[in-house]
Order: sequence, then C-alpha cells, then structure tokens
Amino acid sequence: MDSSFWLFQLCKFVCLGLVAYFSGLLAEKRILKVNYTRKINHFAISFLPELLLILFTIQQSHFKIVISTVITVLYFVLFTKPVRNRYSIFKTMFAAIDRPEDRPHTLRWFMVQYVLAILVMIPVYIYFSAIGKISLMYIALFINNIGDGLAEPIGVKFGRHKYLTTAIFTRKKYIRTLEGSICVFISAIILLVLGHHIFSPMQLTIALLTVPLGATIAEAKSPHTMDAPFIIGVSGLLLGLIVNFF
Repeated sequence: MDSSFWLFQLCKFVCLGLVAYFSGLLAEKRILKVNYTRKINHFAISFLPELLLILFTIQQSHFKIVISTVITVLYFVLFTKPVRNRYSIFKTMFAAIDRPEDRPHTLRWFMVQYVLAILVMIPVYIYFSAIGKISLMYIALFINNIGDGLAEPIGVKFGRHKYLTTAIFTRKKYIRTLEGSICVFISAIILLVLGHHIFSPMQLTIALLTVPLGATIAEAKSPHTMDAPFIIGVSGLLLGLIVNFF
C-alpha cells in the first residue's frame, strides 16, 4: 500500500470528524434536531470517501477495502463513553448522532448496523464483481444511502401516517412514517432509471416492478436503526436474481 492510500485514510478520518463536530455543535445548541444532524453524518459516511477518491490515485484491492472498513470502525471508537467523557470534542461529535429515544443503545446500534451492512455488502460485491456488473452493487448501496438518508428527515418534517417498528436489545417500539418510507421507493425508481443502460428492457421492467417495493418493505420491516443491511441485502438479492434469470 502506497502513501496515497494512507493519506486518503487520514483525509477521510479528518473530514468525517469535522462533519461530526460541527453538526454536533448544531445539535448541542438546538439549532438543528439530532434527526437531521444524524443524517448529515449518514451522508458524510456514505459519500465523502467516494468524493475524496477523486483527489487520490488509488489502486483498489480487497485488502485495501478491508483496511478502510476497519479504520472506519475505529472512528466509531472515539464515540465510546470513556473517550467522549474525557475529551469534550468527541462528546460534541457524538451529540450529532445521539437521538434521545435511542439512549442508551445509540452507539451500539450505530456500530452494529455498520458492521452488518458491511457483512451484507461483501457477498453482493463479490457476486456482481464476478459477473462484471459492479454497477448493480452501487445501485443497491445508493438505494440505502439516499433513500434511507432522506427517510428520517422527510418523515420528521412531513410524516403524518405513522406506524411502529421494533428494535434490538429492547422491547420499546419506535415510530416510522409512510412518508419517510416512500423516500426509499422513489429513490430506488430514480436510481434504476438512471442506470437503465445496465439492464435489458425486460430486466429494467422487472427491476422497476420489484426492487423499489422490496427495498421499501425491507426498510419498513427492519428493526429500528438497522435499515441498511436489510435494504442493501434485499436490493442486491433482487438485482442479482433479475440479471441472472432474465
């Protein structure tokens, strides 16, 4: 691994930290609801690394992807209670994702979702790489990153039709909205249309009929804060079946 890889990792770490700190300040000062600052960090984790890659010439490999994932997990260690209680900067960063209704499971849920999402993405990545259609993995990934990223702020601002969902480590019920879930549905349609050149006409038709609905149901039925592995997994599975059998 050359120096550009490590410089990229350093820049990613610093940029994510800056986003978390300044959005945390907005949450602490009650300028923005934590529901919004949390999604700011969701988009940062999802898209900042891809944007930074434009600035760096890096030959990707499976090993580098693993190292990059481990470094991102280590980033979350900064939010653990002993660290954030000792250093106020990390307490502010943590405030950006710490929804009151999620306590005391905030960080546990955040890390579990990230790790599960990675575990789901690995077979999706391997399969689509093997058949030469890696773009399909990005469609599944962006359905989650964009659709789920918009679901909460849209639901908080415009949600009127509420329903309950479960969560791990607790019996407490949590609220979702149909308006938020529809974001996943619309995002899936837009991404499939933008990627229409990847499919045959029949494949695109079947994808439009199944993937948006499947991803939306996955988001609706997944436990609270555990949307990502379900959305990516269901979207990836459906896309894999479509290109394989049609």
